[in-house]
Amino acid sequence: MPSDLLRTVETARCTGHCCREFPLPFGPEKLKEQCRRNGQRNDITKAPVLDGDVIADMVVYRGFRRWSCDNIAEELQAQSEMHFYTCRHFDKESGDCAIYETRPRMCKDYPYRGTCGHSDCARRTKY
Repeated sequence: MPSDLLRTVETARCTGHCCREFPLPFGPEKLKEQCRRNGQRNDITKAPVLDGDVIADMVVYRGFRRWSCDNIAEELQAQSEMHFYTCRHFDKESGDCAIYETRPRMCKDYPYRGTCGHSDCARRTKY
């Protein structure tokens, strides 16, 4: 296989930056409450909560702090402080997801509106 083709394949792979640390509009208690509402709309983005049981189990709380990113849902852009989490199924060394085949919809659909917001992510989505 030509080396530049191999490089293209490698850089097209998701690098897991969005799993290493990601913001959610809810703290741990509110997140648990929202996850129990599986199939219903959440209080902030009004999107349906899907796979709530999986999400509640996979996230590890990292703290609350100021955050800014251009590539987020309009409903969240006004919020300058967010709750940050990491995923317990993310392998930091390989960048792989331990539950890739059964990961929740939230993970399958990311990035929701185009390209990942992490500047060093190698995955690029074209629409």
